[in-house]
Amino acid sequence: MLVLLSRVSVWPHGDAAWILLLIAGGIVLTIAHRPSGETAEGATAAEAPTEPGAPVPEQARPLRRTRRVAWVIGTVFGIVLAFVLVAAAIFAAVFRVHVENGIGDQAYHVTDARDLRSSYKLGIGDLRVDLGDLKVPPGETHVTGRVDVGRLLVVVPPNVALRVRADADFGTVDLLGSSSDGRKVDRSLDESGGRVLVLDAHVGAGSVQIDRAVR
Repeated sequence: MLVLLSRVSVWPHGDAAWILLLIAGGIVLTIAHRPSGETAEGATAAEAPTEPGAPVPEQARPLRRTRRVAWVIGTVFGIVLAFVLVAAAIFAAVFRVHVENGIGDQAYHVTDARDLRSSYKLGIGDLRVDLGDLKVPPGETHVTGRVDVGRLLVVVPPNVALRVRADADFGTVDLLGSSSDGRKVDRSLDESGGRVLVLDAHVGAGSVQIDRAVR
């Protein structure tokens, strides 16, 4: 948690962080304005005799106790939930999670350069971009892949030169079988040829894997 806090700026990045912080703030406000144990028992107290020294009816005592226990449990649960949401918001801010890019697993198999996108992005999940059967035109073909949290797998054609930069803020980078892991992992490859696939692959937290298709 301290490592994550050390990397958070004052102004959170990514819509996920703001959503989580708003929910956590709502929970905290609800707890702060929730009636205390005595106030929660007001209805029961009103039903009891109001004369000085009058005993509390036996049937009212279990109800008071139940309300008190329920209030304590609800407060503890709310505090824990708010803490979890704040921690998740910090995580989302650190790795700049953009949920508008999608959540879940996505897979693309591109065989025609006309169908190739310039970028493939995913907020959270597993993104597979299979270019193994792509007929790369002469010159340079640029492709960007990004996953904020999760796994990015790119399969590249077997007979093209590669110019690759693959990096992970926190996680693993596997470039054609050569793997490194840790924090701020950055691997690159620079080949020359008549047909060059220029690939920029990034993961915030998770893994990047670049494989060459085998024929």
